[in-house]
Parts: sequence; C-alpha cells; structure tokens
Amino acid sequence: MTESYRRFRLGLKEWLTTVAVELGGRAGERLCRNLNLPADRTCLVGLLVGLLVGLLVEPLAPERAPRVLGVDEFAFRRGSRYGTILVDVEAGRVVDVLPDRTSETFAA
Repeated sequence: MTESYRRFRLGLKEWLTTVAVELGGRAGERLCRNLNLPADRTCLVGLLVGLLVGLLVEPLAPERAPRVLGVDEFAFRRGSRYGTILVDVEAGRVVDVLPDRTSETFAA
C-alpha cells in the first residue's frame, strides 16, 4: 500500500506523477488544489526527478538502433543541474537520459 518514507499511497503517487508529467510544477499544483490532492509544485517536480533518475538507473534498450535521434537539454534543477535526453524520433520513445550536458558524455 505504501513505500517507506512516503506520506501517500502508491495509487495517489501514480496520479500525482501523471499530473506532473502532463502539467509540470505550477499548473499541476493548481489542478491538485482544485481536486483536493495533497501536493505542491516541489512535490510534483520531485516526482518528475525521481522518474528521470529511474530512467538513468535502468535505461530502456531499443530493439534496433534509431535512425533519427533527437537530442535536447533540460534542467534537473534550474541554474545548477542540467541533463540531456536522447529520443528516437521515429518511434517516439526515450532512448537514454544523460546525467549532464557535456560533449564527452554525449559522445560516449
């Protein structure tokens, strides 16, 4: 029913993660306030970071090498920590999430 050190059930965590993925921090907080769900923007962003860290630990291996690879940078924490996401454009799925945005990490 729950995880260690969590204040809500797993079903609620899945709902909040979905809200965080679709709307992000502030917009997700407004929706949660309207639905009377116990979450603020930092909680929602924390769920997103946890989701991305999970992708870093266990990246999904594609069946084949992507023909068209999309590369984008994003902020884990604005102003201090940035990462790079690699996307198979044709299949529309994440290939890998890199922990930083250096060219050496991308080349490896």
